[in-house]
Amino acid sequence: MSGVFSEWQPKYASHGIATFPVGEAKKPSIRSWQKIGLKGSAELAEKFIDADALGYVTGRRSNITVLDIDTTDEKIAEDAIRQHGQPAIIIRTASGKFHYLYRYNGEHRRIRPWPELPIDQLGDNGYALAAPSKIATGSYEIIHGHLRDLDLLKPMAGGLGEISVRRQGKPVTWSEMRDGDQRNEVNNGPTLRHWSPDLRVLHLNRRAPMASRGAPGPGSIFFMFVDPRRRAIRQHQGAL
Repeated sequence: MSGVFSEWQPKYASHGIATFPVGEAKKPSIRSWQKIGLKGSAELAEKFIDADALGYVTGRRSNITVLDIDTTDEKIAEDAIRQHGQPAIIIRTASGKFHYLYRYNGEHRRIRPWPELPIDQLGDNGYALAAPSKIATGSYEIIHGHLRDLDLLKPMAGGLGEISVRRQGKPVTWSEMRDGDQRNEVNNGPTLRHWSPDLRVLHLNRRAPMASRGAPGPGSIFFMFVDPRRRAIRQHQGAL
């Protein structure tokens, strides 16, 4: 009887996703897994017939960005959906945590991009285990959507790679980006109201006085807009 990898490799390949075998400690069983293509993936399926876990490269190569919710806290998981949009596929990991799958839109691999939250963004240069991988601690399973929905993924709102925002030299926190966070308006002045991915516009609530020309005030915020398709970057410094 073949393992999970050999059985599911062709199913993922039918959606253009090259997978590779994964062994103990969620470590890829091959070298140069970052460069594996569909043909090489099919050859590996014939070689690693007993492998019960499979992984794939996130980002441009698979056209998938994964929001890795590294907690079992359902409130954080629900807040992430409100912030980034409903994913077509949700995977529960072996440890009871969550992977949200979105269409790749230029995002990069970011570990803890929002310091207050146990969330990673897996884009370019990252990798994730695919359902229904089995490892020593349990299995990965799709709990929302189906494998066929890989063709229906949508980009996530607010992915890093679309925009990088810094306030006084520090990353703007996730809570500041949440719609209607009145606490941050009181403590920090103007806050990011919401990110509109279609218009590439940040809507702000302006309550602080403008800084003098050429001298950014304490409420200054720096915007860096990145178009992942054109690799164009436009930076703007605004005083709030």
